[in-house]
Amino acid sequence: MIWIKSSTASENLKPGAPSLQDHYNFDDGANADGNAAVKLTRWEGETFTANKNYTIKFTKLLMSTDDDETGKTVTVSIRATSGGLPTGGDLCSGVVNAEDIPIGAGNKAWINFDFGAGYALSNAIQYAICVRSDETTDDIDCWLDLSSPTYAGGTRIFSNNSGVDWSSGASHDFLFETWGL
Repeated sequence: MIWIKSSTASENLKPGAPSLQDHYNFDDGANADGNAAVKLTRWEGETFTANKNYTIKFTKLLMSTDDDETGKTVTVSIRATSGGLPTGGDLCSGVVNAEDIPIGAGNKAWINFDFGAGYALSNAIQYAICVRSDETTDDIDCWLDLSSPTYAGGTRIFSNNSGVDWSSGASHDFLFETWGL
């Protein structure tokens, strides 16, 4: 499901609905100045530090694709971290059809990854948003701040071998939102 982010977080809410928690979404993504390409073996992500105890229900990422991605999927998961990098398996995950992500950098949109029952996050603990796809040739692009990232709770991370080994892109930050109860 694609959710186009409204101008204020309160417009997305209903009583008892998840609310915006941790995020780095300056100017609603209008000034995103770089992208990170996700493919079968190239995984991307962002670490973040939970601002309080909450159950994460979904996350939103600013995304686009290079071409028609019919039949492909994108999975976003939350993982624990050690030393600022993802470790272990998925704590929760959500999947979207890649064909539902807009084509072209000029058409990027906030994409919602629903985690179902979610996962209980703990205040001041760092977690990782991990993005992967079954796409092998074209790029699934996640948008980020390359020139002046200011998110203090984490950083961009990436893997060139399907999440076996991770590295930090310490001078970059994904544009992201976590929503929870």
